[in-house]
Amino acid sequence: ALNPGVNVLNREALGRRVNKVAALGLAARLGLRVPKGVVTNDLQALRARAGEGLVAKPLRGGGLCVPLQDALGEQAEEDAAAPSPAFVQTRLRGPELRVTLVGARTFTFALHTEALDHRATPDAPFERVDDPPEEVLGPLRALALAMGLQLCAADLKRDAEGALVLLEMNAQPMYTAYDTACDGAITDAILDLLSPADPP
Repeated sequence: ALNPGVNVLNREALGRRVNKVAALGLAARLGLRVPKGVVTNDLQALRARAGEGLVAKPLRGGGLCVPLQDALGEQAEEDAAAPSPAFVQTRLRGPELRVTLVGARTFTFALHTEALDHRATPDAPFERVDDPPEEVLGPLRALALAMGLQLCAADLKRDAEGALVLLEMNAQPMYTAYDTACDGAITDAILDLLSPADPP
């Protein structure tokens, strides 16, 4: 993968973990809305905000987004701090949009689920969006370029004002189901990106 003569997706990002906080900060500077919230493991401060309708998800990933009250219920009452920090942010509205980016091309889908985190309902229906929101596509392309990603996927939901908010930019996205739904167009785009412009 390190051979410069071999075309590899996300070469610049190989071997490094995406810093989600830094990525959201970069997204905000590029004009994207990001969730309002904090990154913390201070349980005392969070217990004081338990009735505000906030949600929490692990900073390191691997866990689902859950209501803050549920996350606090998993901690011992005498604990002042959780073992690891979490994103604690305002709750956003669905349907969730998944925008898969392959180079300059985008493939947008709407996920329909009542679950707070769509991963809790892997069989939830989704559909391709024929008229994706142009106001976020340009900044998403700029974000992918700044992060050195040729293949990635953005997850977005809407805030109380109806504006799209970026939840996360995935550097290693799963796309098989979406690819099937668009007759292999994502795979075709990946192959076009990897194929030499002037083959020998």
